[in-house]
Amino acid sequence: MTIERLTGNLGVTKGSSYHHFKGATGFRSALLEYFEAQFTTRLIDTVESAPTT
Repeated sequence: MTIERLTGNLGVTKGSSYHHFKGATGFRSALLEYFEAQFTTRLIDTVESAPTT
């Protein structure tokens, strides 16, 4: 994935992408943090809150 392709598909400018994410590396880091917060952490919380038998 390139910044050009991503921004083109989203209809935003390349400059706005660099402003928010400081480049492709920043975008990947933010994406991984989001994935971890939304899915991994939620799964761990669900498992830990399940009643034990």
